Amino acid sequence: MTFSAATGGAVTYTGGTGGDAITAANSQNNVISLGNGTNSVSATGGNNTITGGSGADTVNGGLTGNNIVSLGDGANIFTALNGNNTYTGGSGVDTISVGSGVNTITTGTGADIVTLTTAGANVNTFSTITDAHAGLQIAFTNLGTETFTSAKISTLNSGTAVFRLRQRCSCWRDPG
Repeated sequence: MTFSAATGGAVTYTGGTGGDAITAANSQNNVISLGNGTNSVSATGGNNTITGGSGADTVNGGLTGNNIVSLGDGANIFTALNGNNTYTGGSGVDTISVGSGVNTITTGTGADIVTLTTAGANVNTFSTITDAHAGLQIAFTNLGTETFTSAKISTLNSGTAVFRLRQRCSCWRDPG
């Protein structure tokens, strides 16, 4: 299923029990409810609301809007390199990659992986992981020449971590 500028506006889509493959290229405020199969969504703009079922779901693309994505209990993959995004996962192993927006990430249970791919130009741009837990891996993309000029990692309360990065960063390496 493809939503394009020719579609003529925002689309509301509800999937069934099989696998859904959606391309949302219409830059609208789409509402996409995926079924319980193995699903994929590629969205290039707009403020999308995407809800998954119990299957393994993949949502990726340019996602330049303020998106709300909730993907359920499967082994899910969510990639959003731009925009301000809210992600909620379930009990499966989630792989989340977010860019320089103000992102709120709730992974759910499981050995989840969150990758922060870029830092925002504004020092007040940060991502929040609301449910930091044992087994959660947090990675910083290595772009080859970046250094930490300032980083802030704070724990607001049990299970919450906030990251504020001033420049692009890479994985911290133990010098020992």
